Amino acid sequence: MSNLRKYLSRYIDDYLDPRLIFIIDLGLSLVASIITLLVVVYTTKYSGDPIYGTRTFALLWLIPALVGTALGIFVTSINKIIIRYSSMKDLMKIMLAVLIKALVMVVVILARFGFLRGWLLAFLGDIALTLVFLVGVRILMMVAYEIYTHKTKDLLDRKRVLVYGTSDKAVAA
Repeated sequence: MSNLRKYLSRYIDDYLDPRLIFIIDLGLSLVASIITLLVVVYTTKYSGDPIYGTRTFALLWLIPALVGTALGIFVTSINKIIIRYSSMKDLMKIMLAVLIKALVMVVVILARFGFLRGWLLAFLGDIALTLVFLVGVRILMMVAYEIYTHKTKDLLDRKRVLVYGTSDKAVAA
């Protein structure tokens, strides 16, 4: 436990590198898009619409999701926000980044396939899942930081005591 405390103590004063946050956000957004794609493919498997199960559709779903997320993060600079001090203004930036991602995806999908049955529900699902992932990870990081600082503060506030007898006067602080 002591080694873990020493390792994590450097993050009390330092912040995560914006490049690392960029990669984490990009990965979370891509995972959300993959999950949405799998749900769309599974739910439309027996609908008779062969477009959803093709590799072309999968690539035209995931590549714009990746590019749109990178563009959204770059435009809104959400990777430079100090996560432990996030506010509603920062959440609005996250929402804008996700909307930029969705806009890029909609443009590419509509340009290639036109209007598809169920596409609106798929995009709304992708937006919702991406928002939940990006905001959820930030909330988890804030909670973990608060728990860590609270436990560390409790340990630092304790007094060391030497007991050298059995009476009340035996305790020396």
